[in-house]
Amino acid sequence: MKKRLYCAVASCLIVCGGCAADVQAPQAISTKLIEPAAAGVVVATAQCRDIKSVSYREGYVVPVIHELGFYVSGVVGTCNVAVGDMVNKYDVLGVLDESEAISTIDEKTTDNEYLNLKYEYALAVFDAETEELTALIENVSNKIAAGTATSEEMKEAELAALKMVDRDKTREKILSDWAYANEQFENEIAYINVPITKNILITEYDGMVINCEITKGSSVNAGQSVIRIADLGQSYIQLNDSSMTDISKAGFELYADVNAYINGECLGVSFKGVDGAGNTCLNIEGDTELNNGDYVMVEFVSAQKLSVLSVPSETVFTEGSQSYVYKLVDGVRNRVDIVTGMTDGMYTEITSGDIEEGDEIYVPQ
Repeated sequence: MKKRLYCAVASCLIVCGGCAADVQAPQAISTKLIEPAAAGVVVATAQCRDIKSVSYREGYVVPVIHELGFYVSGVVGTCNVAVGDMVNKYDVLGVLDESEAISTIDEKTTDNEYLNLKYEYALAVFDAETEELTALIENVSNKIAAGTATSEEMKEAELAALKMVDRDKTREKILSDWAYANEQFENEIAYINVPITKNILITEYDGMVINCEITKGSSVNAGQSVIRIADLGQSYIQLNDSSMTDISKAGFELYADVNAYINGECLGVSFKGVDGAGNTCLNIEGDTELNNGDYVMVEFVSAQKLSVLSVPSETVFTEGSQSYVYKLVDGVRNRVDIVTGMTDGMYTEITSGDIEEGDEIYVPQ
């Protein structure tokens, strides 16, 4: 099933409004004209807002790339795909040529048959010699018992007896060597047969072929990446804004919050890793459908305060180390000294001072 993320990034105005379950733009600065005493004066309302210390990085939704290759080395017999082709799970992308393996098997089988004949002949000769020696020894023994054996026959019998020493062990050695030779042959055939049983390259993913390095006759090594597929069912965010240093996993975890804004929707993200080009990559959490290639703005929150009294930063004046605002009371501007806290650039937190939520604050023009 294809997952797509329909996303375009919210502007900084929306981002600074926080990231709740239903993302909404922060309340705009409410303004009005003060009549009649302060005609033309623009005011803003002190309100409780979320204040964040944030930085931003741009990125795009990109597909997960799968690199595929053959299990074994060999020569490509057929290649069924080209760059740009759409493939489905379990499609056969390529097959290695079996002819060389089959020819090798035939050659080795012939060699093994000849080897078996050699061992069979050697054993037959050995057994025939054993019978002759046994018959010679028995015949001379009978003559010795009858007193008719000559000295020469007795010497022949002695030599035959020496040849019969450990005769059984010698025969067992021939049989053992023969069995070992057959075992080696079977192992070689099994090894050669591997390409025949694992010579097919099958994809386990739905997607598009974005790279194909094989054609008929190409030589490949086991495990070598020869085809790359862009998975249409899996996507992630690739940050490519060089204005910030790439983020490691440890650095990512130091942020109070990290969110991705796409089409005004706020999405949670997690650290995926750093790709070969050095780009930081983020996983997108949840089941939101993804649209590969969509622009994303990622918000990195280093600190935040929720629902704090704040005013637009442009309404805050300073005199030395003292900050102050002008509060409108009955159309009259009154200076109020304040202590400021966190600011996100657009809004500034008021931690102390005679300002309450709903107070009208003078906006300089």
